[in-house]
Amino acid sequence: MKISLIIITLLAICAYFILSQSESPDLASTKNTPIETVQTLTFVEPSSATLRAEGDSAPLPAAESQPEVIVHTLSDLELFLGGEYAGGILYEGELYDYLMGLWDQTSPEMTENNYQVAFSEIASNGNTGYLIHVSPEYTETDQQNFEYSAKHTDIERLVSSTEFGQRSMDKERVLSRLASEYKPDDITIVNMECMEKKCSVYIDAESDKAFSDFADYVGEHMDAAITSMQGKKLNEGLLWLRF
Repeated sequence: MKISLIIITLLAICAYFILSQSESPDLASTKNTPIETVQTLTFVEPSSATLRAEGDSAPLPAAESQPEVIVHTLSDLELFLGGEYAGGILYEGELYDYLMGLWDQTSPEMTENNYQVAFSEIASNGNTGYLIHVSPEYTETDQQNFEYSAKHTDIERLVSSTEFGQRSMDKERVLSRLASEYKPDDITIVNMECMEKKCSVYIDAESDKAFSDFADYVGEHMDAAITSMQGKKLNEGLLWLRF
């Protein structure tokens, strides 16, 4: 009886062992393989602020290149030919050479491109040269404006000013007498006004020499400092007498 129980037990153990060895390999592999969890990682590029925080300087935008401005300054000759030359005294340069080439070497003055050009001979260290005085041509309108200003505006300005004292009839009488007595050239006082410290007198003389001579004559007889201003007509103009 005992022997039968032992034999049955041994058979059961063998059967269990055989059954466990005969299980499906796929099932065994399924039981022994761990389950892997896949995690997706997202890579984020560092921002510019992060880079600057780490000490890396962000690239600056390239500066826009400015176009170079080239200013061309016209020469005196170019200004003269274009009628925009303000005038002046020349002793060298392109405009000087240009005008010397046009000059006939005879007349001391000439008119060119609406400019008045006067040549003055000078000597230096035994050498002779020329200065050229260039000025815009004096027009008839210029002369009319000068005469009106000298005959009227200047005198009105003198009378309205309190700088030169009160009006002086005595000085006006002296001027009238000197003009009437002046010989050999005739002098005509067109308009005048005298204050205690200054006289403004517009005179018309027989010639430009008579004008300048009379100015000197008046200065000596009235003990006054004389300043004159003339327009295109050199035989007439304005005299200022200061006392």
